[in-house]
Amino acid sequence: MKKLLLILIAITAMITSGYGAEQETANAADTVKTLTKAEKKALRKEKAKKEWKAHFNFYGFARSYLTYDTRQGFAPISGLYYFVPKDVNLNEYGQDLNATPEFRYLSITSRLGLDVKDYKYKSTHFGAKIEADFAFSANGTFAVALRLRHAYFTMMWKDLPIANNKTAKVQMLFGQTWHPISRGNCETLSFDTGSPFDVSNRSPQITMDATFDNRFTLTASLVAQMQYVSTGPEGASSAYQRYGLIPEALLAFTYSDKGFTTRIGVDVLSIKPRKTGIDANGVEVLVKDRVTSFTPYLFMEYRHKDFLINAKTSYAEAGEHINLISGYAVTKMRADGTWEYTPLHSSSTWMFIQYGSKYIGSVFGGYFKNLGTYEPICDAEHVYVNGQSSPGINQYWRIIPSFKVRLGKFMVGVEYHYTAAQYGDATTRNLTNGIVENNLHWVGNHRILALFQYSW
Repeated sequence: MKKLLLILIAITAMITSGYGAEQETANAADTVKTLTKAEKKALRKEKAKKEWKAHFNFYGFARSYLTYDTRQGFAPISGLYYFVPKDVNLNEYGQDLNATPEFRYLSITSRLGLDVKDYKYKSTHFGAKIEADFAFSANGTFAVALRLRHAYFTMMWKDLPIANNKTAKVQMLFGQTWHPISRGNCETLSFDTGSPFDVSNRSPQITMDATFDNRFTLTASLVAQMQYVSTGPEGASSAYQRYGLIPEALLAFTYSDKGFTTRIGVDVLSIKPRKTGIDANGVEVLVKDRVTSFTPYLFMEYRHKDFLINAKTSYAEAGEHINLISGYAVTKMRADGTWEYTPLHSSSTWMFIQYGSKYIGSVFGGYFKNLGTYEPICDAEHVYVNGQSSPGINQYWRIIPSFKVRLGKFMVGVEYHYTAAQYGDATTRNLTNGIVENNLHWVGNHRILALFQYSW
């Protein structure tokens, strides 16, 4: 009898409990139904806010540069992206017309960006970035316009099984961002961030990064030209790569562990400088001109707390598309209208040392040397080099000590640049090796730079 009574009590409790849960659900539904329009709008707004915070990050900064130079220089982006000082230009009275100081104060490098993160479909993780600034200048004129810096999306797969119970992570990137050879820039205050010693390039690309054991990364990339382009008979243009039908290719290997990073890679570019030529009969004909260049490079870095030291060296062939002062030259002009070419070789090395978190001091040093060609060139006229410089440059170097202060989201800093370039007579270039050797002389520029920046 007692057993039967206990069973009846248990059944009654279950029914009552179920009814209570149903009643709570019904009450919650009734509560939602009785919300006012304003309350429903507030709920949707709160949900959207949580969604934005979880997946979107809007960032940017307002930045102003103040610069003073002691002489004229090759400096695009309205003078903020400094390459080298211009050569001496004497008039009939012996005055150097390029020895003119210049001052500027500009905020055109202020920046806006949006990161998208943490979206997932099955085992695929998605992300994206779009970023722009207001820096724009062309042919010496200036206009306020948005300039695309980054626009890409990524697909990532984590914890992929490999041998010996190890896992790998693979990321594919589609769109425009830093050229893989530009990874590992120095952190100078100046807008040029080490150029034209450090290679600098943002381009449309498809890049794969495969990371093994969280230390080894294999990078393979196919790159197209847009803003940073090759030079040639028609001036600076992306057309030479389009004529050539072959994307630029890069392969690199990175090892990172305990603050140390080492990266070694090679970049290959094959372009077609001309579509047509003139044959021996004076007839315009289709030609198959092509110049292929190889650029191996090495990057090393060590970070520990507030200390940073890094360096990069490259041995470039025709490196004008990665913002080095280099290019290529014509070696033969054939009767059928075709030309043959040889790249100009160059060596570029820089080192950067920095210490501090709130009060930060740093020093940058860079050196570049034109090494000429492996083959004789046909003349001094058909030599094509970076349009942001002069064909008469033999070598150049730069030193930059700097100091900056970070106060929360506000930063202020000052830098001193000294850049020296050795010029020669480009019209009497040595045709055996393509090097400018006559009338060599040094020209230097002193630059004082101040930066004011507020980030969000």
